[in-house]
Amino acid sequence: MKHQRIATAAVAVVTTLALAACGGGQDASSSADGGFTAEPAQGGTVHVLQNADFSYLDPARGWDGGVNNFYRLVYRQLTTSAPGSAEDPNEIVPDLAQGLGEVSDDGLTWTYTLKDGIAFAGGDPITSAEVKFGISRAWDPEVGIGSPYLKQVIDAPEDYEGPYRSGDLPTIETPDEKTIVFHLKEPFPEFDAVVAQVNATPFPEGSGAGDEFIHEIVASGPYRLAEYVPGSTIQLERNPDWDPATDEVRAAKPDAWEFTIGLDPATIDERLIAGQGADVNAISGTVQPATLPACRPRSSRSARSSCPASAPRTWA
Repeated sequence: MKHQRIATAAVAVVTTLALAACGGGQDASSSADGGFTAEPAQGGTVHVLQNADFSYLDPARGWDGGVNNFYRLVYRQLTTSAPGSAEDPNEIVPDLAQGLGEVSDDGLTWTYTLKDGIAFAGGDPITSAEVKFGISRAWDPEVGIGSPYLKQVIDAPEDYEGPYRSGDLPTIETPDEKTIVFHLKEPFPEFDAVVAQVNATPFPEGSGAGDEFIHEIVASGPYRLAEYVPGSTIQLERNPDWDPATDEVRAAKPDAWEFTIGLDPATIDERLIAGQGADVNAISGTVQPATLPACRPRSSRSARSSCPASAPRTWA
């Protein structure tokens, strides 16, 4: 199982914002040929129109392309996929860790050292204990229904059922606040891609039991949850405790994100074509086939066509 396969299937690459996505009066500038320049605007609000709600806010539960994009806005892991602007966007790069893992000669032990200055929304520091706790949630039979790779690769007692039921996971060690050591079932050269899974997100010890993270989250990324009305709206705002100096992956250009959920796909296309109010710079996941004949170039004075803007593969 090569890291590229894992990263492509299970870890969405979410980095530089789509050029047409920033609202708040800050549009991408147009080039001489009527296209957009390569540099997104700073600030503003991204408006996303979509039909279905995300599967789960809790990354231990959700594991699909759409929600993985969302997770990248609010969560971090030891490693992650490279920015979309990178030469190889599928490359695994350090995120919360200072570097990729150091592997033992027998391939069974992987060690990571955390960066300084990393914190949850609210200011509490992210230490190796919180990374271990968040990862161990993958073994909980109720919560850990997302990506299977942590459980497949990391060694664990046969009867282990996560931190809420079984307590400590002895096969992940935290000798100090900056160091975390993983013991594997067998050598796995692409382990850096395993700890890039969304369910490798750190959380404060003791949090997230049962349905706690169904409507609330503890953010570690550049945005935090401002409001969530299931099936209707999600609003994200900047996380003041995210330090961009610790994050070489996420540009986090927008100030906020607003998701409008539960819209008919045809209605989404109509709103994007009309381009009124906040919809002027809104994006969506797809364009309906029936809408394509209506797409036509606008006046040469405009940098945008009348075709709806689909959400890019890279968001943050």
